[in-house]
Order: sequence, then structure tokens, then C-alpha cells
Amino acid sequence: MGVIALGIALLSFPALLSGPSMLTQPRKARKLVDTSAFKDRLFILFTCSSFLTFLGYMVPYFYIPTYAQDRLGVSESSSLYILVISIAGSFFGRLVCGYVAHYVGSMLTWIVCSLVSGILSLCWISIESEKPFIAFSVLWGKLGLPHHRVLPSSWLTIAGFFSAGLVTLPGSCFPNICPDLSLLGTRLGMSWGICSIASLIGAPIAGALLRTSISSNGTPVINFLGVQVWSGVFLLLGSAWLVVLLIATARQQKKGIFI
Repeated sequence: MGVIALGIALLSFPALLSGPSMLTQPRKARKLVDTSAFKDRLFILFTCSSFLTFLGYMVPYFYIPTYAQDRLGVSESSSLYILVISIAGSFFGRLVCGYVAHYVGSMLTWIVCSLVSGILSLCWISIESEKPFIAFSVLWGKLGLPHHRVLPSSWLTIAGFFSAGLVTLPGSCFPNICPDLSLLGTRLGMSWGICSIASLIGAPIAGALLRTSISSNGTPVINFLGVQVWSGVFLLLGSAWLVVLLIATARQQKKGIFI
């Protein structure tokens, strides 16, 4: 991991050393903290929305391989491939979300991504069967059949596809709510600093909700319901706060919802 991170960082250095001539001119140092942000309603709504979504966003990535192995009987190598499929969906999701946001607005796209991710996390509760690489539309029609063995790999891809926007879209929304662009870096850093706590504690708290019981044949069975509900509920709560943020921003700036 260290070698990969170092290689990517080395590739980024030329971009950091180049740019317009204005970057070479002396500029006034930004404040590390802007206390007036805590009196800004839009800043508070943005930070609360991000915090709630990040409490649920990272959880499935941590527990997808464990769920596939312990509950669906998938091999260790196959369970890791499922995680890779989810991350692959995230890659394409980031590209598509950016394209869609260009036309309908970053904030509206962010709301849709958060809402769909929350719904999919709750749909995870009903997945109890296995067979790799079945399209989500086919899976959805067969969930009610108790003897079908279908693994929701494509569901995980779709979940990864929509959840990708939860990382990329907030940064593009923030300039819309920042009253002074000279404070953009300071305020965004403050918001992300607070939200980083949610990224840190979300998955461990969800893991503490795991419960193990003994089946009728004496084998231990892990109950993932707490993990699934935690992820889905906080993503939906984040979506609700985002709707409030969208309405407040539209009213304050006298713009439509396509922000």
C-alpha cells in the first residue's frame, strides 16, 4: 500500500509544480479556523449532512467480504473479488456522477446518490443467497424465491456506483454555500476535519452491533442486521439533511433547486 501511495504521489508532483503565473505571486496566508462559519446556517447544514452520510458510507466496504464469507458461504478469494467489483462500480460512479452534476447540479445529484445508497443498504437485509455475477434486475425478481441461490454481486456494483458520489460531490457543492471564496479552503478544511471523525468511527460502531448466535446444528451464525440498519439509516438521515440544505440554499440565494 505504501509503494502504491508513493507512486501515485510522485505522479502528482508535476501538476503541483505547474500552473498559472498567479500562483507564484505572494498571497496572504489563510486563517486556519474561521469561527464565523459556526454562525453560518448553510455551513452547519452542510457539515451535518456530510457527517451523517459518512457515518454510513464506509460501513458496507468493511463488511462486504465478511458477509459474503460468513453468511453466504463464499470462499475467501471470491469474497474479496466481490469487494473489488463494488470498488470498480465506485470508479465508474464517480465519473458518471460528475457528468450528471454538470447538468442538474451537484447538490441535487448528491441527494439522489445518498438516498439511493441508503435504500440499497436497507435492501441488503433481504439478501440471503448466493451465485456470482447476476444482474441486479434479475436478482430483484428472485429474492422472494427461497430456493434460488443468487449472489448480489451486481447489487454491490450498483451500491458502489451510487455511493461514489458521496465522496466527490460535496467538494463541488461547497463553493455554492461559501459566502467568501477567499475562505473556501479554510471552511472546507474545517468541515472535512469534523466529518473525518464520522469516517473514523462509523465502521467500528457498526461492527460493535454485530451479533453471533448458535444455529440449530450448533454452528455460529453472525447477524449483520445492526450493520445494515446502521448504514442505511444514517445515509437516509444524511439525505434528509441534504434536502434541508438544498431548500435553505435555494431560498437564501434565490435560485432554483438545480444548484
